Amino acid sequence: ISEVFVTGLEGHPDQERLQGLTYETIKLRAGQTTTRQALEADLTELYATGWFSDVRITPSDSPLGVRLEVAVVPNPVLEEVVIENEAVLLPASEIEKVFAPDYGNTLNLNQLDQRLKELQDWYNAQGYVLARVTGPIRISPAGLVSLVVQEGIINEVLIEFTNAEGDSVDPEGNPVKGKTRDWVISREVSSLSGSLFNRQLIEEDIRRLYQTGLYKDITMSVKPVIELPGSVDVILKIEESQTGSLSGGIAYSAAQGIYGQVQFGEENLFGKAWKADAKVSYGQYGSQFDISFIDPWIKGDPFRTSMRMNAYYSRNYPAIFRAGPHTKIKLIDNTDEPQSTAEISETSSSVMLSRTGGDISFSRPLNGGNPFQKAAWTLTTGINFQLIDVLDSDLDSKRYGAKEDAASIDQVLCVAYNCSSSNTLTGVRLGAAYNSLDSNTRPTQGDYVSLATSQYISVGENSPTYNKFSASYAHFIPVRLLNFTSGCNPKEGEKEDCPQTIVLSLSAGGALGELPPYDAFCLGGVNSVRGYESCGIGGGKYFSEATVEYRFPIWNILSGEVFFDAGTSLGSQSDVSGNPAGIRNIPESGYSPGIGVIVATPLGPLRLELATEEFDIEKYRFNFGVGFKF
Repeated sequence: ISEVFVTGLEGHPDQERLQGLTYETIKLRAGQTTTRQALEADLTELYATGWFSDVRITPSDSPLGVRLEVAVVPNPVLEEVVIENEAVLLPASEIEKVFAPDYGNTLNLNQLDQRLKELQDWYNAQGYVLARVTGPIRISPAGLVSLVVQEGIINEVLIEFTNAEGDSVDPEGNPVKGKTRDWVISREVSSLSGSLFNRQLIEEDIRRLYQTGLYKDITMSVKPVIELPGSVDVILKIEESQTGSLSGGIAYSAAQGIYGQVQFGEENLFGKAWKADAKVSYGQYGSQFDISFIDPWIKGDPFRTSMRMNAYYSRNYPAIFRAGPHTKIKLIDNTDEPQSTAEISETSSSVMLSRTGGDISFSRPLNGGNPFQKAAWTLTTGINFQLIDVLDSDLDSKRYGAKEDAASIDQVLCVAYNCSSSNTLTGVRLGAAYNSLDSNTRPTQGDYVSLATSQYISVGENSPTYNKFSASYAHFIPVRLLNFTSGCNPKEGEKEDCPQTIVLSLSAGGALGELPPYDAFCLGGVNSVRGYESCGIGGGKYFSEATVEYRFPIWNILSGEVFFDAGTSLGSQSDVSGNPAGIRNIPESGYSPGIGVIVATPLGPLRLELATEEFDIEKYRFNFGVGFKF
């Protein structure tokens, strides 16, 4: 080799740097010998720098040996990057952000590959994991680079049912048939044919399907469509859960005392996700037969409106006439209005109410017509009908009641509206709820608001007209006061799991009009002022309650709580017809400190609580509850 010289860089803005880089890259020097393999190796090295679109080495004879001309075609100065496809998700601002450091400089193909990976990372971060950014398909002399994007289009969403072994065909080779209708599944899936494949949206779809409780196992796979490059079929393989149930047991509630119950339910009636339930219970303070039907999402409704219908027959002993250590109100045997204290003493049975009725209600989240959008507000409306009879233990109709130890005609009251043995209640209910909690199972921050009003309309002589209204507000404040669990003291690399919160809750309500005595506002019980039993305080036409509660983790599924409840009927006991709470000397107000433990279970949180009346340690009670108070 007598001489090595570079051509093709004349007039290029980066001529001096690229010329020096070319000389540094090639290994051939004047005075050396070379071979074809050595020349090809230098060509490869120059291409690998990424600065040139074409490189050629041409040998020619000279008197002193072989002259090597290295002819290069440098890449242009990068001025603009465009996407050839129309209507892609990738915003122009993201392209500008990624390529901003390179504009005005000579295009380097290696650097361009790195920038394409950054654009690919943007798609991946958004969940579009099948998207592919490729190119360049064209580089103009003026520095315009053209790219192509394939974003991964869903051709079709296919549903396959599987058996317990995970097979979608039976031993005879036939597809496994599912009970659930395809539209029940597909309406929960936001990823539709023609839309872009997004793993995050698919995972949300699968979570929504699990939340219906109808499916035991769900897996997702994709299959490329050979005839449509860039398109895939999404296959959902679903194993259904057993949705029918028959159960029975013994339990306790404030309304029924100790009771036994048999219940039959179906969660996927006719494969339409309809829920039907029938239960019979018989207990210490009453019995009940109840059938209900729920459509969790009316077919075709874009707002995810749900419907609930219920019919029931029950007999119970209302707490306002019997609860607590106070003297109970008993029915007077005579159905005529008592005229003397002698008639008052003729009491026998506790007050029993027979209720026959039904209701239908609708609930709609305010999601703007997007059924997949989480809505903070939910509205409900409904109508209900009840026929209420006042009965004694022999199921005979009665009208009047009095204290067991009544000594005056003034302590006689009408048990029902209009001193009748039977009332008819026909009402319309409106409600609204706001939920901004961070979790529905273990909330630590956010707010929950509930507003409700029920307007009862007279449909006859013994049918009252009145309105009941209530409002409640709970505010959750995240705190970090105790560190009992390992989740509160995570090691390096471990995720913290230490849910603690202070809850401030306030509720109030009242009634306007002809409120029947049995419909007064009772306070006390597992979801009220917890140191008192149900209707241990209150019993007025108005009420107000407040609670401060601190919840903290103890160990694994076990949490603790410390609370202070207070409630009052706001001096309204005497505003209730007959003043049953006042006759029984039920206190208007009360407060209750307490502690408890909470066990997280698949059925929800279970609470075991110990609370006292005010701070009297001799007046305490244990409560067992399912779910949080708020």
